[in-house]
Amino acid sequence: MYNNTQIKPRRRKEHEGIEEILYIFILRPWRPGGQIILLFSFFVLFAFNCDLYTDIKHRADHIAGRDTPLLIPAAPTGITATPSDAQITISWQPVIDADSYNIYWSNGVGLTMSSGNKVSGASLPYTHSGLINGAAYYYLVTAVNAMGESAPSGISGATPNTVAPGAPANVSASPGDSKITISWSPVSGATSYNIYWDAITGITINSNKLSNKTSPFVHSGPLVINGTMYYYKVSAVNSGGETLSLEVSARPHITSILYNSSLFGILQESVNAGSGAATSPAFAITKSSVGQSSGVEAAASVNFKNQSGFFH
Repeated sequence: MYNNTQIKPRRRKEHEGIEEILYIFILRPWRPGGQIILLFSFFVLFAFNCDLYTDIKHRADHIAGRDTPLLIPAAPTGITATPSDAQITISWQPVIDADSYNIYWSNGVGLTMSSGNKVSGASLPYTHSGLINGAAYYYLVTAVNAMGESAPSGISGATPNTVAPGAPANVSASPGDSKITISWSPVSGATSYNIYWDAITGITINSNKLSNKTSPFVHSGPLVINGTMYYYKVSAVNSGGETLSLEVSARPHITSILYNSSLFGILQESVNAGSGAATSPAFAITKSSVGQSSGVEAAASVNFKNQSGFFH
């Protein structure tokens, strides 16, 4: 049994910011006489019980008058400003003991806390929106706690800009007689559309260009020849750039001819004779029900045919 236990905190030394405290437990037995002195450094206590060490450390600091006061936080570091369409995202490294952050900004390069526009209680990261594309913006950040506001961070600047629109979707190419109709769906943010085309696959922005077109667009003229395959891409355009769609293709072909009653018989007979009795004609001409009279021309349809069946 022991009584009259005394705990005397005593600071022994400091090493690299870590204080080593020795606690002297003086245990006095019932019998008069000697003392048993046990020395425990905080390292031993820490190894056995972190909470016990923390509690004893705080008590010892308080007794010794060495309570650590809350300090104004350090200035934020690593500030960056990332631009996008009409907005800029500001980021920085978190600061120990900071409860919140303030952001100061301006359009001038000489930004200070006193000259800048203040955004209080900014979150990390902070998105500054509603900006003017093409205008420069500059930022600095401070850390705040109950003791006050830190010194300013370094300054970071950026210029918001318009983002290029997405690629047109649902692009199609529908063939006709010496023409192809190109269609696509509208693209949000696009101010105009271009069409790129060629008679070989692999369309790029260096291919033949049809500028500022609307959907649907009919591609025709002397360069669009029946029986030739043509390839197309549509691009959406704005001040931020141009984005190409996927490639589509089509082959224009004859869809109708002028009908003459006597000529029809000659063509049909010639085709059937040339193809042989055992095979189908290369093409068939179907008379229209409108304006049919000997020597009078009227509309007729033409279907091209191979051994697999009709095609256009």
